[in-house]
Amino acid sequence: MPLELFFSKPHREHFRLSPNGRSVSCLAALNGRMNLQVQALQDSSRRFLTAFNDRDLAFQLWKTDEILIFAKDVHGDEMYHLFSVRADGSDLKDLTPFDGCRATLLDELPADPEHVLITLSLAHETCADVYRLNIRSGSLEKMAENNGRIVDWLADHAGRVRIAVEKRGARTALLHRSSQDSEFHAILELDLDVTVRPLLFTFDNASLYAASNMGRDKLALVVLDLQRGTERETLFEHPEFDVQALSHSWKRKCITQVSFLGWKTVHHFFDEWSNRLHQAWAGRFGEDEIEIVDMSTDEQVVLLQTSSDVAPRRYHVARGTLVDPVELDGAGPRPLEERLSAMKPVTVTARDGLPLHGYLTLPAADGAPFPVVLKVHGGPWQRDRWRYDPEVQFLASRGYAVLQLNFRGSTGYGRNFWKASFREWGRRMQDDLSDGVKWLVGQGLAEPHRIAIYGVSYGGYAALAGLALTPDLYACGVAVSAPTDLRRLVEKLPPRWQAFGPSLREMIGDPMQDRAALEAVSPAKRLESIKAPLLLAHGKLDPRVSHEDLLSLAEALRNRGNPVQCLLFEDEGHWINGGENRMRFARALEAFLSTHLRPSSPATNANGGSFGY
Repeated sequence: MPLELFFSKPHREHFRLSPNGRSVSCLAALNGRMNLQVQALQDSSRRFLTAFNDRDLAFQLWKTDEILIFAKDVHGDEMYHLFSVRADGSDLKDLTPFDGCRATLLDELPADPEHVLITLSLAHETCADVYRLNIRSGSLEKMAENNGRIVDWLADHAGRVRIAVEKRGARTALLHRSSQDSEFHAILELDLDVTVRPLLFTFDNASLYAASNMGRDKLALVVLDLQRGTERETLFEHPEFDVQALSHSWKRKCITQVSFLGWKTVHHFFDEWSNRLHQAWAGRFGEDEIEIVDMSTDEQVVLLQTSSDVAPRRYHVARGTLVDPVELDGAGPRPLEERLSAMKPVTVTARDGLPLHGYLTLPAADGAPFPVVLKVHGGPWQRDRWRYDPEVQFLASRGYAVLQLNFRGSTGYGRNFWKASFREWGRRMQDDLSDGVKWLVGQGLAEPHRIAIYGVSYGGYAALAGLALTPDLYACGVAVSAPTDLRRLVEKLPPRWQAFGPSLREMIGDPMQDRAALEAVSPAKRLESIKAPLLLAHGKLDPRVSHEDLLSLAEALRNRGNPVQCLLFEDEGHWINGGENRMRFARALEAFLSTHLRPSSPATNANGGSFGY
């Protein structure tokens, strides 16, 4: 299948529904970038509202039936601006035209057609205050001032900013105030490994729905008493997984469901109406994951998103009874599902006995063992999940087995699993990846001398660390936007991450006290161990990891005679987003792996063969 089927920009994605349910908006390809487009549902007529050719839009939504809001990384440095535009394409405005300032949408304020709440780093580069922004005039009114340590805010249903999350060294305090004009005071102060994440005010604005692991290992959905800072009620908890997201109905003033990530996304319903709808849709879409993206104000029109491991996101509109969704024209040409490979769950036991969940995608080729790509997720405090991943499917289509392992520290598995990653970069976190590779070999699925390690951001670090710390395990490595020196990484945090510095020093290591330990697992300090061929890629505008570190590493390795290929993207930041840049990287990746892993030609049998695990 042509490489372009996997890496080309989708024709349309990230749909949203207008409040009256009569139109949808989306990000659509124009000029090689994702621009804002509106479609009337009655006659399917479409209109582009923007025509940028420098960068993709980051997100978009309807503020009213006439006005939409979107965000754009204007200079590629992650300092996003918020824009507004009318649904007929007129009156396009940059609402936050301040260079060097990062604007984020905090609250849409559904009951207020004139305003939204935003955070804006206007006064200080290292932190953001909260403003009420008039979407028509662009005027700003400060609603809460940052003391330099606030990293999150939450407003109640009346639009009053009443919750703040403050970093106090490595500890975290939850602050509350009873009104817009009163002072914040701490109701909780938590150790680094304890989390209370504010989600939503109760509908009387008196209490707080939160995800909490106080006194437990897994995050549970609780109701928090804002006067005492105690859990008043536990609404849902799962013995194996953290709760992830909470949904609610503005119209009926109730929470509807909470979700968590097991092998797939699982929903627990509080609302029978929502449960019946989901069950009806599940009958229509089978094993696909189903997510409600938007509802009209009267809840008579619903925008759904469905997806699977072999199908990119599809969008559907359900009307009236909400049982018979109609698919919207979305992604455009895509690989045939029957020619793609199933993403199957696996469990690997680490050398210290810790069970690790992951996903294995086998190529449609006759007979194991296969050449393997170990694809390491970034973060590292994130996780891989069951979904359509174009890179994974592309690699499988080229004859590679792909292993994605949720190593210790991956989120969603509870406090202890996360805490097991502290100060373990290049150590037990890397051992988990090595154990995954050895498990594949032991299962007879991997050819021991044809294994590559590949990742972006932390995954890029893991790829370099794999070559430096376990040089006999991998035939080659691919590292994108990769930290190369852990001491430098912790010392040179971006300004807006300064409040997290003490926590990161606890989680990764202190650059002064732990200097020797950090250098021992820094690829830049272990050049003599790196023998395998390496493909490096980085954006020159990256505000998180300096591209100069990449160039320095590449030069040093070349001086030692190592085969290194290096791609530097002049107009990219931490992620490679531009359409032609994505294609350039994909072509380089295909050629690099083909040279160093030499896969056999895939056959025609589908869905990863008949192996069981």
